[in-house]
Amino acid sequence: MYAKIVKTGEKMNENEEKKQWSDIVVFQGFKKKEGECIPLVRITKRYALVLSANFVRKNKQKFEEKTHLRMSYSKSNNAIIFKIIEEANNTKRSSDGKMKISRIGKRSENSEGNLSVYMESFMKSNEIDLNKSIGKYTAEISEILGEEAFVIYLDSKLD
Repeated sequence: MYAKIVKTGEKMNENEEKKQWSDIVVFQGFKKKEGECIPLVRITKRYALVLSANFVRKNKQKFEEKTHLRMSYSKSNNAIIFKIIEEANNTKRSSDGKMKISRIGKRSENSEGNLSVYMESFMKSNEIDLNKSIGKYTAEISEILGEEAFVIYLDSKLD
């Protein structure tokens, strides 16, 4: 499709209509609206569980001095369960479901960035289909086996 350039004073064809521009809104800059950001978690195509900055901000006290997530999976509920924990030795993974948290996108010392956990081995060992799991989710806080944990129901994808 090509645009036709009409010079000043040149008449338009009878078939062409004059365009109305009464709906133009000048961009005033981004205005943050309170309460609109949902704390999300994402599963990416690179096997990462990404906790949004808003999720981290909302659960800031739970993340203080914590470096790992303890990951679990419920096949009957098709749900990933994770608990934020402290790990004395900074190993990436261990046999009891502990996985190291990486900080990404932190802009300054006072801001929270996204957090991520690489979980390829977790997903493969639990036979979780990555292609069906990629997407955004909300994480619910539930009491599971006497402990408070976050639950991601893989059947409740947002996108």
